[in-house]
Amino acid sequence: MIKAANFPVVKFLLAFMDILLKSISSVYINEGLAFKEAQNLQNTPFLTISRAMKSYNIFGICMIIGYLMEPLWSTILSNLSSCKSYGEKPKVHSLFAVSPLYLEGASKPCGCIIRFSSETVSEAVKRIEEFLG
Repeated sequence: MIKAANFPVVKFLLAFMDILLKSISSVYINEGLAFKEAQNLQNTPFLTISRAMKSYNIFGICMIIGYLMEPLWSTILSNLSSCKSYGEKPKVHSLFAVSPLYLEGASKPCGCIIRFSSETVSEAVKRIEEFLG
C-alpha cells in the first residue's frame, strides 16, 4: 500500500479535492426577485467539507411558496419546528430543518424553506415524501 505522505503532490491533491460547493437559489414572482439565497461551503484551514459533513452525502433545499399551499407549508413548519420528546432519539441518517419564508413587505409567511442533509438520496426522498403526504 502506498501512503499519500510519501508523495507531496498526491497529499496536496487529497487535501484540496473538495474545496468549494456553491449554489444560488433565486425565486422570481411577477418578474421581480422575491427571494435569493446563496450557500458557499468550502474547506477551512481547520476543517474540510468532507470532515464536517461526515457520512452525509446529500445536501439540499426545498422551497414551498404560495398562499394556496399554506395548509402544506404550515403543517411542515409546525411538525419540523417542534421539539422532540425527552429521550426520543433523532433520525441520524438525515437532518432536516425548516424556517418560514417572508417576502418583502409581508407581515406573515408565504411559504417555508426546508434545508436537509442525508446519507443517501433514497433516505432524503423518503423523508421529503413524508412531509408532502
